[in-house]
Amino acid sequence: MSTLVFNRQALVERAMNDEALVGKLISLFLQDIPKQVVALKENIDKGDMDKIKWYAHYIKGSSANIGAIALSTVAADMEQACKDQQAAEISVLMPQFEEQYELLMAQLKEA
Repeated sequence: MSTLVFNRQALVERAMNDEALVGKLISLFLQDIPKQVVALKENIDKGDMDKIKWYAHYIKGSSANIGAIALSTVAADMEQACKDQQAAEISVLMPQFEEQYELLMAQLKEA
């Protein structure tokens, strides 16, 4: 996957060049998204497609807002797989999701 993991410039522009706001948005994301990822994984284990779709949608939007394009893209694919009732596709996407999540978290902690 060649999609950008974290587009900091897009976040800076969205925050109207307010570096303090950028820092706050990153901090809030780092506090919130790990909980959402845990809930997503728990629901994948349970096979609850409605909740998987909800958490994938939430992560897709939150990631896009922060400039995490790669994670947002994989979450969007997961959401679509739920809509298409393709449970097996979720399992296929999970390693890619986890890889993008780990890359993003590492980059955000340095940002």
